[in-house]
Amino acid sequence: MSPQARFEDGKDIHRLNSLPDEIICHIISFLPLQEMIRTSILSRRWRYLFAQTSSLTIDDNDESPSDYVNFRFLLFNLANRVLFARSRDTIDKFCLKFRQYVDIYHQIDGWLYYALRYGVQELELKLRKTYGLDLPGLPSAGCLFSCKMLVRLELKLGRNFILEVPPTVRLPKLKVLHLEKVEFSDGESVQRLFSQCSMLEELIVKYCVWEDVNKFTVSNPTLKRLTLRRLRSISHQELEINAPSLVYFEHFDFVAKNYSLLNLQSLVEALIDVEPEIFRFFYPTPSTDLLRGIKAGLLRGISNIKSLHLGCNFSNAYGGRRIPKLDFIGFPFPNLTFLKIDTSFS
Repeated sequence: MSPQARFEDGKDIHRLNSLPDEIICHIISFLPLQEMIRTSILSRRWRYLFAQTSSLTIDDNDESPSDYVNFRFLLFNLANRVLFARSRDTIDKFCLKFRQYVDIYHQIDGWLYYALRYGVQELELKLRKTYGLDLPGLPSAGCLFSCKMLVRLELKLGRNFILEVPPTVRLPKLKVLHLEKVEFSDGESVQRLFSQCSMLEELIVKYCVWEDVNKFTVSNPTLKRLTLRRLRSISHQELEINAPSLVYFEHFDFVAKNYSLLNLQSLVEALIDVEPEIFRFFYPTPSTDLLRGIKAGLLRGISNIKSLHLGCNFSNAYGGRRIPKLDFIGFPFPNLTFLKIDTSFS
């Protein structure tokens, strides 16, 4: 019998209805808010199950621009009603995704405060801020950095969005921190954020901005995985990493002004894909000073690893149209058992 025939006979619906409420709530929690609400019409039993879910996703990214204004107005009302009707005292996961947030600034901040108040464990905030409009960061940011239950935090924000980090950060359970397109008010605040997360295991930083900083520091004794991608102004800054528990390091960026890699004795695997800030076609042969800096700081700091992956940008910058010669390194990698070098031959 075909799946369609079984569905028409009602057998699959009966099997789904036979599941416990907890499992059904877990299944529908993966749906965006508007889709989750629609499940309430499937049967009388499902009518209020959406109010018992432990995860909520409020997302406006799936609607066409022509319907955007009306849809978002309806979404706001729907979200407020759902949050008011919830019968659970806790929130495990809360996602907010909006293409524009400047005109709904206080509404989103209220939802964020609601999630933090009910002890959210996983929080994803993905917003875009319109250029030319200067608004402060979210007022609830202070509560955000003092949430005792938060385990995973993802902030993916539009440029020109300045995030204020308070003097004291209290995130005792945070294990994963993902920052993308975040602009910090100063370099000290972001370094304070990294160092004061006492249980942090994974840190991902992409396309972030902090001005007037000579040294970008990542110092954390529990950090196991670190990903740094396209940090603005890194070529004019020193990169310092002090992470004795680090096992994986990914560095996809321009070459930093200087490197200071400390206490990386636990490092096992690294992906290095760095290139000079000046495009290689203008300077097809890297300077002696640049090679010396990569050798002395970056490569020597990770020389005890077992697996090394050199990306295309590294190969193009230091090998041109050939596989780069690594004889300029001048020291051994005694534990290396795997080496991968990407190339982009035309």
